[in-house]
Amino acid sequence: QESIVKDELYNASTATAGWTHLLERNDAESIYLQSRIYYDGVSTDSIAVMKKNLEKQVSADNSKAHSLLKAAYTQDPKNPAILYELGLDYYYGKERGVPQNELPAGEDFDLDMALQYFKDALKYSKEIGDIALQNRVMEMLNKFED
Repeated sequence: QESIVKDELYNASTATAGWTHLLERNDAESIYLQSRIYYDGVSTDSIAVMKKNLEKQVSADNSKAHSLLKAAYTQDPKNPAILYELGLDYYYGKERGVPQNELPAGEDFDLDMALQYFKDALKYSKEIGDIALQNRVMEMLNKFED
């Protein structure tokens, strides 16, 4: 079912129906995908195609993207892709749509939260053998050592 929705979103002629089907689903993967479609930043090629196909239906909204990521995390707190994106959200803070009330007083980001999400993302990406994600997480973790 999930791959059918992704296929619909990836095809310009069926993207609107795919978006409707995606919004009907309430599982962590679907909520995560919604968050990436709302995110106004660099995306994977497949997400970029989906965003382009939905540009008339969906406006970029980083705050909404962050909120959806947190909802996906609540449902699947061991999903390394969700953890990685949350780490990025807190690393870049308000720039990625994190509400000020989730950040330390007077700060635009929360490096402690980011570090914890990245560490968890690394742990769980190792468990599932996702080498590409491990590499992306390590790039971010290395920034904490600089």
